[in-house]
Amino acid sequence: MKKLLKAKEVAEYLHCHEQTIYDLVKRKAIPHIRIGTSLRFNLDEIIEQHRQNVQPKITNYQPPIAVVGIGKIQKREESKMRKGCSSKPKKGKWNIESGTITTQVTSKGVTRYYGENYKVGMGLKVLKYARNFDEAVFELNDRYDNVYRAKYGIAQKQKRIRLGEFVKENMTDQGLRGKVLEFLGDKWLDDITELEVLSYVLKRDGAKNNTINNELIALRKTLNLAKRGHYSVDLEIRWGNCIRPSEFRDWVLSIEEEERLMVELADHLKPIVICALNTGMRRGEIFSLKWKNIVDGKIVLEARNTKTKKQRRISINSTLQQVFDILKSRNGHTDFVFTYGGDRLKDIHNGFSKACKRANIEGFHFHDLRRTFATRLMQNGVGIYTISQLLGHASVEMTQRYINWQPEDGAEAVESLVRKTSEPLSSSKMEKSEQFQTPMFTSRVS
Repeated sequence: MKKLLKAKEVAEYLHCHEQTIYDLVKRKAIPHIRIGTSLRFNLDEIIEQHRQNVQPKITNYQPPIAVVGIGKIQKREESKMRKGCSSKPKKGKWNIESGTITTQVTSKGVTRYYGENYKVGMGLKVLKYARNFDEAVFELNDRYDNVYRAKYGIAQKQKRIRLGEFVKENMTDQGLRGKVLEFLGDKWLDDITELEVLSYVLKRDGAKNNTINNELIALRKTLNLAKRGHYSVDLEIRWGNCIRPSEFRDWVLSIEEEERLMVELADHLKPIVICALNTGMRRGEIFSLKWKNIVDGKIVLEARNTKTKKQRRISINSTLQQVFDILKSRNGHTDFVFTYGGDRLKDIHNGFSKACKRANIEGFHFHDLRRTFATRLMQNGVGIYTISQLLGHASVEMTQRYINWQPEDGAEAVESLVRKTSEPLSSSKMEKSEQFQTPMFTSRVS
């Protein structure tokens, strides 16, 4: 049973005297429950009634799930999210019922809102979802309510919604493409159990394991976002039981295949392939490479152009330096290093795949050049941590997937442990050596 509050606790929440609560009860102006001679109150009902008067009316404002970024919830349309709100940001300091709101203007001219209420233990924190004063009031009220819910051990009221409706309302699919919405779109979020997920995986029989795993990851992210938005979801799903074994590509270009491919490639594609084989850069990183990114014999990749959003530096070897010198003499007047007809390259899929077909290495992907780069470095004795940094991976575990290990590599590694001595250890010396003598064992019968 949900915990009910006493009149004194409700008075503390509403910032009024306890007698005022009893007066409101007499006038039937506050929802209450009589248990014998005692009065009890439901906090959710109190909040719902109280916020109708003090909460600003903001259309489509959902701070718990307002996330912006690539692969996450896309930014809501400004016209929809700001409808009914004051468009101009206020500046100053205001004391409202749930605390104090202050503003600060950043160096870029953006007004940022902060909220605090030290009486109930709410320190000064940025209201990161607020873009104007009304939204700042809305978010501070939500935080204030959550403080009292935590104080009295009352869980947030859970809402129910179907998966398809949740995706549509919040303008996100989290990668939920393919068959996920077709099979589970009409399901309530709390009805999507582990059994339902396993049933979906069986229905997707025939699809590649990586495709199914990506769909399950997208579904898990969507359910986690719904949980943050106080929607009712099943928390007992063991995703490890649902995910299938991953399939990793291990195609590494041999020297012979590389020679055949270079013969068949078009002239504007050869420098790109050489760059990929000697730097391990991703396709998008190569296309966005500018001359200003080449500094003192190194390629300095900007954070915005990398997958991990971190700056990366890659040294340029002599082979690639010769390519850059030739390109500089031809199209040094352009911003981008790799161009075609004076314009920046955006896609080389058709040209690259046709060249691979002519070179009799069909099925080879451009991204496999990155695996070739990593594997060749490992074969040349470069440490895996260094390879991970050059590839720009967030973890060494990801780098291990890119390296194609061969049995002969293990034989060479073990052979490297052999000590080169002037006189090899003969069999007679081995017999006389104490460490090669067989110890005597005796057994005692009790």
